[in-house]
Amino acid sequence: MNVPSNVLAAWRTINDYLSSLSAPADHLFCIGEATMFALNWNGSIDRGDNGIGAWGAHTANKSIMGVSLPEGVLIATAGLTGTWKDNRAKVGEWLAVNRVQVDVTKNGKTLRGDIVDAGPSRSTHNCIDLTYAMAHGLETNGRAVVSYSIIISGQKIPIKGWDFENGVEIAQPGVA
Repeated sequence: MNVPSNVLAAWRTINDYLSSLSAPADHLFCIGEATMFALNWNGSIDRGDNGIGAWGAHTANKSIMGVSLPEGVLIATAGLTGTWKDNRAKVGEWLAVNRVQVDVTKNGKTLRGDIVDAGPSRSTHNCIDLTYAMAHGLETNGRAVVSYSIIISGQKIPIKGWDFENGVEIAQPGVA
């Protein structure tokens, strides 16, 4: 028995519509611009940064392999809501208890580091900041397009708080 083409076309339309109703895919990686913090590419002090991470890491050194993620991404990915002021300590606890790390990839090379600070600010539209060691290990020359994934127990987890369509941190009250 041959199925008429108009029935097949209707079936495809219905199938496409039902597929569109399913839950959105988890975003397990983010692609965007990365810059540096604490130290500049040449090793000089970044005058816009105090060299101390949000949870006390001494980020103005050449050996720490770390990253800084936007406040809104940290809050949302940790399953929290509210302002950075209200959540900084809770995010730090979540990072420590879960031993959260980040894989950063540029041109096929991936390095893993700790989340040692919060930033860049939403106004930069950068998705991540890198320490001197991470930036040099990935050969970014201080600025590059990278992808990153957040890792807990060796597994990628969904990244939240980032507008993947527009490439910017989702605006939240009380978040830089």
